Amino acid sequence: MASLVLTGCLSSQRYDLSRPVTTQDWLLVWEDPADVNVGLTLRPDFRVRAGSPLFGLAAPLANYLPVYPLGLEPAGDGSFVEDWHDLQAPAMYFLPLYDEQGSWNRSMLVWREQDTSLIAHSFDDVYLQYQSALTRLEDELSVQGLDAQATQVYWSWLGVFVLAQTDEGSYGLFFSDYPVPHDVELPLSFDQLSGRILSEAEIVDALTNLRDFTQGDEEAFTGPFWQPEVNPYDD
Repeated sequence: MASLVLTGCLSSQRYDLSRPVTTQDWLLVWEDPADVNVGLTLRPDFRVRAGSPLFGLAAPLANYLPVYPLGLEPAGDGSFVEDWHDLQAPAMYFLPLYDEQGSWNRSMLVWREQDTSLIAHSFDDVYLQYQSALTRLEDELSVQGLDAQATQVYWSWLGVFVLAQTDEGSYGLFFSDYPVPHDVELPLSFDQLSGRILSEAEIVDALTNLRDFTQGDEEAFTGPFWQPEVNPYDD
């Protein structure tokens, strides 16, 4: 699995990378995340139009599950998780692929690399962690008499988590620390946050503490953290 670092690609300053995926986009596909390259030179295993089948499996736009990257500064007072959504970040998606019988086959991670192209690479492990976390979150909320009316996936410095909205507020569960660089020490680690159903207020407190922490180490927390570690000049 490709590692994620703080450096972004050159194209992030030239295009609106946050716009939704459409059938006019090219999907550049790598089977092995370690082979992904971005920036000036793109050498995918193959490319297709977004919404076209992948590996012989249907991949319509309806299957693209949005993943919302969170920034270090909130909009407004930051009282809700959605306030921390980085509106300038590249659009990101989980893309599960199912066979004709409706059985899960494999999953991809997709994000916008340029104005008309998106990167896609295999991402089975984290997607399965998401599915497991979603089931557990919904089950535990149900035990408490709460119905998960809608869910979203968020990608943050603290880890990846799923948030469920209920009539009694929103609750989340962290399921992966994939995007967190292992050489950066955080005031709250993924291990401290994972394994517990957290209220939205608890997650916001964690994001706020992270924001306060980064003010003393801004150089370590600059630039997007969702791009694979590549050299865009490597040909």
